[in-house]
Amino acid sequence: MSWLELYGVVVIHLGTIPATLFPIFYARSPWRSTDVGKALMFKGIAIAALFDATVANFWLGDFPGFTYLRPVIFTAVVLGVTYQFLVMWSLQRKGRNVRTPDGEF
Repeated sequence: MSWLELYGVVVIHLGTIPATLFPIFYARSPWRSTDVGKALMFKGIAIAALFDATVANFWLGDFPGFTYLRPVIFTAVVLGVTYQFLVMWSLQRKGRNVRTPDGEF
């Protein structure tokens, strides 16, 4: 394994930790109360699934069903980032002063 491949493996493994912990900790906040919170949670879960599946594939190889799981996860990530973009764009177009759960907008 070259140093570049090793670097990629380390980065993916390290990224899995915060990607997985984010939806777990964010679930304890009132994320359901705003459209931005819903979009952020959806995207966070999709990205966590992407990292987790990548690490599982690294250790287990192509496990049964991974061929079908991969496009579902990529679709969820695309839908998550698109949903978040559309919510933020809609709020900016309306000119509303809506505050996000983290207090910024």
